Amino acid sequence: MKHFRRLTIAGIVFAGLGAALAITNPRPASFDQYATERLSEYLQTEVCPDAGSLLTGACSQAIQDNQTAIASLVAKGTRRENYGLWSVYQTNLSLDPLLPSLLDGSLPSYYVETIGILNGFHIIKAEER
Repeated sequence: MKHFRRLTIAGIVFAGLGAALAITNPRPASFDQYATERLSEYLQTEVCPDAGSLLTGACSQAIQDNQTAIASLVAKGTRRENYGLWSVYQTNLSLDPLLPSLLDGSLPSYYVETIGILNGFHIIKAEER
């Protein structure tokens, strides 16, 4: 009887943890917002400074003015694998659609894997392609 009680308590604890993970599995819209913010931050800190002192301000302004296009780019390039308790988001990202055709191919593309769990996101793999 004592053994049965311990198993019952353990089962309840595991079921509660599973329910908590399932409830806090972030939705795609949350990921799109997160990824758009991270990409915009990356562009402003890593790409704009390389544009030269004359273009840095214009670069930052262009990123701010094109948040909808950046969000669309993220959403189109992302595939979600939902495991119920967590999700894995795989994003293939090329910024070329945001550039004038004259500059096509001048920026690298990226592949990023992100895990969504407990209402948060954690990048587990990022590579330049």
